[in-house]
Parts: sequence; structure tokens; C-alpha cells
Amino acid sequence: MNYLYTLGGMFSDIFHKLIDTKSYAVGVLASITTCAISWAGPNWVMHQGPTRQHAVGIFILLAVFGLDWLCGSRLAKKSPKQSQETNTAIDSAIRDAVIIIICILAIEMDDFLQTRSIIFAFFTASFIYQNFKSVCANAYILGWRGYFPAKTLDWIFKWIDKWLDNEIKAKTKNTFQLRKQRRNKMKNKIIKILVATLAAFLFATSLVGGVQAYSIDNTYKLGDNEGSAYTASNNYIILHDVGTESKAWENASYLKRAWSTAGAYVQYYVGDGGKVYAGGSEGYQAWGAGTVANAGSPVQIELAHTYDKAQFAKDYAAYVNLARNSAIKYGIPLTLDGSGRGIKTHLWVTNNLWGNHTDPYDYLARFGVTKQKLAQDLQTGLPEDGTATVPSNPNPTTPTTPSNSNIPAGFTPERGTFVNGDTPIMDRVGGPSVYNTQGEYLQPYASWAYDSYKRIGNLVWIHQWFFNGETNISVFIPVREGSYPWGTFK
Repeated sequence: MNYLYTLGGMFSDIFHKLIDTKSYAVGVLASITTCAISWAGPNWVMHQGPTRQHAVGIFILLAVFGLDWLCGSRLAKKSPKQSQETNTAIDSAIRDAVIIIICILAIEMDDFLQTRSIIFAFFTASFIYQNFKSVCANAYILGWRGYFPAKTLDWIFKWIDKWLDNEIKAKTKNTFQLRKQRRNKMKNKIIKILVATLAAFLFATSLVGGVQAYSIDNTYKLGDNEGSAYTASNNYIILHDVGTESKAWENASYLKRAWSTAGAYVQYYVGDGGKVYAGGSEGYQAWGAGTVANAGSPVQIELAHTYDKAQFAKDYAAYVNLARNSAIKYGIPLTLDGSGRGIKTHLWVTNNLWGNHTDPYDYLARFGVTKQKLAQDLQTGLPEDGTATVPSNPNPTTPTTPSNSNIPAGFTPERGTFVNGDTPIMDRVGGPSVYNTQGEYLQPYASWAYDSYKRIGNLVWIHQWFFNGETNISVFIPVREGSYPWGTFK
């Protein structure tokens, strides 16, 4: 039904234009002329049914359509209005097809009414005249008059100017009327965009203190064929802490090597003064909080430990902002540990889904960060220079140096970092022996933090705790044979 209305409107427009442009007068004149010719002698116009001349008339009409399309398309490129009307070419083709159909129907009407070819002559002449006038007006507006010998044809151009006056005014108005108006609209739009951008910038700088956002280090990011291949639904952002006194890069480096054997990794590791190290790919399941939580979390974040208050301030700010930005990116509510979707701690996962972990609240309490403060900071974001991180009157757990209770029996406490030489070294899980479970290779020139060391036989072993997503595991690696070190220490 909509097509019928469209065609009806098109027929109406065509005939209105015939009347408005007085093209019908040409058709009437053509019909009268054909009648006069018929009185003088036989003519194709008085022939009943299609002839070669009917085909010639249709061909001339098609040729005029082609000229009109060429001139009109050229003119449209100069028009700020026409350039926006992407359906103009389609509409023109449909209109021209309708006109051809009208002319064909005129032949049939002549046959039905026994009017010879009078009706066909009327419509065909009218449409040729109407469209040829449009061609001339388009050419005139385009300035193509200069391609003709103006002096010798001056009297013709004067007549053409008068003949095309109304058509030229209509096309000029339709084509260029809105140029100034559109220029002003564009100018206003640009001003609005600039104002909005400036306002957003001022708001953002007021929110985060004007400091640059955290950057993400991809040094330890899992490769395309590493980690889970299953996508996660956008239900949770899960917050962890590493559970041991270790650096962020150490955890990222270890789980880059051991993600498969340890059965653990997350998307991001935060620490070392506000640094962020990438692990698994965002949007895919990580192995950090159990099957159900992993399947519903596009991002999980580990926070490394420190006893330095200034470093913690930067770590915590990056931790909060990364969680907040991730939640916004995936359309997850910024509510902390509430019902339904939102940002969750590993403690919430334990209480509502599965597991026995309580992080990260115990570690955050070391510096006086409560659940209420974490929830508020996730709503607002924090300056990443750490200036608004720690409460003004905190009541933190008094920071102390790590006790020796976590040091394996017989090992000497010492915090340091071993930097491997040019040969991979296999670490061992559970005990300092080459017969213990193999872990992962420490690659050449990679680093390995340790909390203690011990000489056993001809080898010197160092030790560190790593959190595998379920529990802390004790990992050992040999670094010296006799008096010959396999790398350097710092």
C-alpha cells in the first residue's frame, strides 16, 4: 500500500510540474499541429498503433533524461542541500521510468480511444520540453554559457534568459539557498563541540587532579594462544591482592611462565608505585576466583603488597581507577560487593559463590582503607599521584617487617632479586630439589624476587611464595653452583 501512495504522489508531482511550467501548452500545440498535418496529408501521427516514429520520440525523451541527469548531478555536487539527499538519484530514476510508462500508456490510450497518436504526441512533447528546459537551466547555473559563441548568438541568449528565468530562480533557490544557513549551523555545532570538549576536560582534570592516567605494561601479557579461549559475561570486576609480600611485576612474570601449570592468572597486576602489568586478555575468562566467578568476569585485578605508604597510595589509586574504568567499559555497575552485578572482592566471591579467600580487605586495612572508603573511591575515582588515597586520620594496622614464619626451615632471610644469565633455569615447587615438581623456566635475563636462600650440597637455592589463585605455593630455584653464580643479584 505504501508503494501505491508513493507512486500516486509521484504521478501527482509530475502532472503538477507540467502545469506549473506550462509544458502542457507545448503538448497541446503539438497535438493541434499533428491534426493540421493530418488534414494536409497522411502522417505517422494519424497512424493507429506504434510506428518507428513512436520509438524515435521515446529515444529523444531518454536522451533528454540523460542530459538532465548529467547536468543535475554536476550541479548537486555544488549544493549543500542536494549532497545530503542520498536517495535523489534513485528518485530521479523512478520518476523517469514513470514518465516513460505514461508515454507508453498514451500509445495504448490512443489505440483504445481511436485517437490515432494525438495523446502520445501530447505527453511526449510535454515531457521532452519540460526536461529540456531543466537541462538548459542547469547548464546556465553551472556557467556553461561561456562555451558558446556569445556574440553571434547574443539574441538567442537574451531569449533563453527570459525563457529560463523562472526555472533558474527555482533551481538556484533550491540548490544554494541553504548554504549560508548550513554554514552558520556548522559553525554553531563546532563551537558547541569545542565547549563540550573543554568542559569534559576540565571535569576530568578536576576529578583526577590533572595527572596522567596509568599506563599498561604488556611485557608479561599472555600470547594469543595462551590463557582461556572462553569469553566472559559482563557481570563482575573482581578485586584481589596477591597474598604475599611480592612485587607486581614478579607475579606477572611468574604467571606469564606458569599460567598453565599453576592454573592461575588474571588480567592485570597492579603495584610497584602505581604500575599496571597486563596478564590475560580482557573479555575472556581468567583463572583467579573459581569457575562461576571466572565465567562472569571480563576483568580481574591483583594488587601487589608493599610496606611503603607512599607507594601504596599510588598502587591503590591505580587499582581503584583500573577497576572503575573496566566496570564502565563493560557496562558493569560501580557498586561494591552488593547483590547482582557489580565490582566484587574475592571475599564476596567466597561468601556468595565459592572458595575461602578474604582478599583484599586484610591488606587494605594495613593502610587504613576500609570497605566504605573503597566503595566511595570506586564511585569517584582517585588522583593517581596518591594525594587523596590514604585517609587523613587513618587507623591502620601498624606496618611491620615480615616475620620469619614464612621462611622455609633452614633458609636465611634476605630480600633481593636474582637476574638470570643467558641460560633458562627450571624452578621447583614444594622444595629445593631437582627431584621436586617442575614449575616453569626462568628465561634468560629475566628477574626473580626472593625472600631467603640456602646452600644445599653444591647448589644455592633461593625461595619465594607465589599465589596461584587458590593458595600460596612455595617455589625454589637454583642460582649458584659452587662459587659460580648463574646470574647477578640486586
